Amino acid sequence: MRRTIATTLFLVFLISLSAFPAEPGGSTRQPHPMQTWIKKHSVRKGLIGALGGAVAGVIVAAATGNQDDAAKFAAVGAGIGGLVGFKLGRSQDQMIALRDETISRHQYAGEGFAGGVESVGISADQAKPGQTISVTAGFWAIAPDARKQFKVDRMSGLRYPGLDDYAGAQPVNPSPFAITGGGQWVSTFAFTIPPNLPPGTYDVEVVLDSKDFDAPVSAKQRITVTSAS
Repeated sequence: MRRTIATTLFLVFLISLSAFPAEPGGSTRQPHPMQTWIKKHSVRKGLIGALGGAVAGVIVAAATGNQDDAAKFAAVGAGIGGLVGFKLGRSQDQMIALRDETISRHQYAGEGFAGGVESVGISADQAKPGQTISVTAGFWAIAPDARKQFKVDRMSGLRYPGLDDYAGAQPVNPSPFAITGGGQWVSTFAFTIPPNLPPGTYDVEVVLDSKDFDAPVSAKQRITVTSAS
């Protein structure tokens, strides 16, 4: 039984690592600080959640008399635990301009891919730790070919003003977000202020990126976090 548990947990550890593939080498693009933060913390939380779920699965197997199926229970537990380790916000998206209007509005010259975060709005200028706020962001993106489909990634985070560090950050789902030719849209999504966050002033930042962009683009809105009491 002990050997089965040890082997199972080791396999779960390897599976968890494979869920976060290494970035392709040779790229000269610099990631946005939020991308670096999310990758670092997602790997850590995902592994903890997966391993914790695996242990719980083994315990359930033993408690229900299914010791011979400990590996199977651990695998199921790891999948659930890995999911619990992540917090994703699903957006509601509304297209507000097609490609031609977007080209005119942003004076696109017809060379390469382009995009931006035009605006960031929040449902409250003040919030308490653990409170969920609504973020509304205006995005635009254009491809040089009207028939070209490309993908963008969106993310939001609570940034310490003046620093490349975050109190919390998350991808905005669905991500990647597929676009054909280009256009402009507004996305609204939820973001929970991290619990136990010290009172102070922070920036709600939204990032848009694509492998086709020269660099990630972003915009911010200031928010005050008050005491929990």
